[in-house]
Amino acid sequence: MATNKVNIPVVEEVGEWVTVKKAAELMKVELPSTGAIIHDGRVKAIRIGGIFLVDKASATEFGEAGEVDQPYRRSTGKAAGPGRGRSIETIPSQSSLWH
Repeated sequence: MATNKVNIPVVEEVGEWVTVKKAAELMKVELPSTGAIIHDGRVKAIRIGGIFLVDKASATEFGEAGEVDQPYRRSTGKAAGPGRGRSIETIPSQSSLWH
């Protein structure tokens, strides 16, 4: 099998567009939250093949607005936090799922 011996540079910005990782930094959110925010349309983004690029100004504006200060939950469009979702006591045990 042939191996590629060429160093390919890693780019975080292309013109006015940034990678999802760079966008997460600008938006002041964790990387997994960034995908949900993109898919909800809360920042301007494009997809080229399987790669998403986020508009740098949109990501910066989102971060400055401080819209999300806790992990983002895509299904509700609200920040996750205490009292949201199911508590551990309400989740059925695995054994009860099979009966």
